[in-house]
Amino acid sequence: MSAVLLSEVRKLTTTRSWIVLLAATAAAGVVGSGIYAVIGLVAGSSEGGPDLFSQPDFVATIYTGANSMARILAIIGGAMAMGAEFRHKTLSTSYLAVPKRYELITAKAATTFLYGLAFGLVATVLSVLVAIPTVLAKGGSLFLDRGSSWQALLLNIVAIALWTMIGFGFGILIRNMIASVLIAVGFAYILEPLLGLVFTLKHWTIPANLMPGNATTALVGVDANGVLQTGIGTDSWPAVAGFLVLLGWAMIPALVGLFTTTRQDVA
Repeated sequence: MSAVLLSEVRKLTTTRSWIVLLAATAAAGVVGSGIYAVIGLVAGSSEGGPDLFSQPDFVATIYTGANSMARILAIIGGAMAMGAEFRHKTLSTSYLAVPKRYELITAKAATTFLYGLAFGLVATVLSVLVAIPTVLAKGGSLFLDRGSSWQALLLNIVAIALWTMIGFGFGILIRNMIASVLIAVGFAYILEPLLGLVFTLKHWTIPANLMPGNATTALVGVDANGVLQTGIGTDSWPAVAGFLVLLGWAMIPALVGLFTTTRQDVA
């Protein structure tokens, strides 16, 4: 199994797409956190405006500001991880090299999760690098002496990695790579936010919290809407519940795809 895992790592590291996606994730870290930093600057510059940089929840929002952008890139990377095998018709040769098909798919899933952690790490580190000079320049506090800040940072990385696995599930279920990427992006960028908003406005708490977006908010423990007082929000579940919901979104389609893919003929 270790040899199969090493092979999958080498397969991913030799493709340009992952380098491009990681670079885009780094940019997302700068832009996503920069948006909230600018909001804090604008709010603080107005007469009588709140000093958001002295509020731990808002600083944590800057730290995790790249999440909404980075998870879109993560889901694309996850869908491409398996979709590339179908597109380039390399799955048959991979199966010949690894007769136990489930070992190959499991190794590819583990490798994809590791790269998902890389996505999360890059986005989070860049967000922190944006936050530090901005917060300090305004005389605020970084709140890095609080366990809640480090928890938000670490769980932000995990959340983005789980979104990568959601994309992997789409990639293994839909054998056309372009279709799987488009459907995954459409789900993450359009369908899921719309459904989450409808459930929230209808005060359907359980369906709302079962959506991956709200589950991410529960897991990370940072609600940008609540911090900025937009008036739109839902009663989030605990972080453990958010993790389990995201894990379910990642595992269920992958397991279904594993069951079907390992029993189908390949080209």
